[in-house]
Amino acid sequence: NEPGVLVGGAHGAAYLLARTENINYERRIEEDFFMAGLEWVESRGADVASISLGYKDWYTFADFNDYNSPISTHLTVAAQLGMLVCVANGNEGLEGIGAPADAELVLAVGAVGDDDRRTFFSSVGPSADGRLKPDVSALGANMVLANGRAPYALRVGSGTSYSAPLTAAAAALVMERHPHWTAMMVREAFMATASISDAPNTDLGYGIMHVMRAIKYEPRTRCRRTRRAHDAVVASATAAGATAAPDHHHARDRYRGGGDGDDGGGAVKRGDYFDTDYFDGDGDGNV
Repeated sequence: NEPGVLVGGAHGAAYLLARTENINYERRIEEDFFMAGLEWVESRGADVASISLGYKDWYTFADFNDYNSPISTHLTVAAQLGMLVCVANGNEGLEGIGAPADAELVLAVGAVGDDDRRTFFSSVGPSADGRLKPDVSALGANMVLANGRAPYALRVGSGTSYSAPLTAAAAALVMERHPHWTAMMVREAFMATASISDAPNTDLGYGIMHVMRAIKYEPRTRCRRTRRAHDAVVASATAAGATAAPDHHHARDRYRGGGDGDDGGGAVKRGDYFDTDYFDGDGDGNV
């Protein structure tokens, strides 16, 4: 780093950029655009996704339960295919979260100020089915940002839309340090080492994420994904309308499990996609 030079949190990372929002309207078709963009980046092997959008207009709060929103379901499939998904928890304050922050296996990120307290706009949890949200929090107030309206110009902004990419950048650093960790191991590391992990709440989740503590963490997740399980996930996703992901995952050891192309990670989601046997990390019959 050089004094006076703004450097991104994951300097040197490679990026795939997808714009799925139409700022001229807010319609359900934008969820289709989003799902197409997600499939595009996943099919190209993205390890981390940073998502700064949310939908509430055509839902009721009862729908934010991980499976009533198609974009939340898509993100669950993406997580099971090995992608760490960081999602802005929303800027609705006490009105609560929306989709896709309700997805169970994402890392939903709330916003704090420089006083380490939840900002007034950061959406509080829980999800409609009572799960803790957000999962973690990160700085999201008075952020110095690149100004897209002028070259080399900066601006100041606030929102969980800035907390999520900050966390995604931190996740990239953890993955660089631990290239064989699964996405769910990285997610566990952030949650287990956050500032209030011993007493999580619906304001901050497990607390403010801490990169160095996450890097030094020893994950308990030791999940093995079999080829049968991978095929079941892809088949279920395709039946639900998603494009089947190409089988490059095993060829390049996408699941980061150990090198034979069949090891991988995840954490179980209730529903049709998964078997508990391949998520039982310690063999005790519990997931």
